[in-house]
Amino acid sequence: FLLRDLNMLENKYKQQFSQEILESVFIGVDKVNNLAFQRGMHSIHIINKNGIKKVLKNISVLQHSCRNLLSDPMKIDMSDALNLYSLCGSDESTLFEQIDSGHLAFCSHKDLKTILKLQFSEELKKQLKRNSANPKRINSMPLNSKRYHDALMTLENLHQSTK
Repeated sequence: FLLRDLNMLENKYKQQFSQEILESVFIGVDKVNNLAFQRGMHSIHIINKNGIKKVLKNISVLQHSCRNLLSDPMKIDMSDALNLYSLCGSDESTLFEQIDSGHLAFCSHKDLKTILKLQFSEELKKQLKRNSANPKRINSMPLNSKRYHDALMTLENLHQSTK
């Protein structure tokens, strides 16, 4: 539905408005979209690889549609949103590499914690389900919980050192 609706809107806009009006209306829409996806990430509790792929596809389609409306398509750049959701599907070491290289300077500490949470969300949910199904099983800290905890501590230490 998203593709169809975007194509319909794109055609309507091009028919009803001059290129000058489209330029003035849609300049900066990429910044708003990046911010919306960045803030929207906080409302996601669990996401798997397929969910990440769908979000990335939607961001790409939205970016493409916005680019089609402007005379200079390169003025639309939603790479920040694409990068954030790509990181949700990667591992914690990739996140820390991106932080160290300065590619995530636009992110708050809360954003980085959310990315980290989403990286582990599916596996942690599975572990919680397994542990609740077998209450007699004694497991002080499952492997992925420990990895998540260690990554969270590393992120906190990085945050403290940059203050």
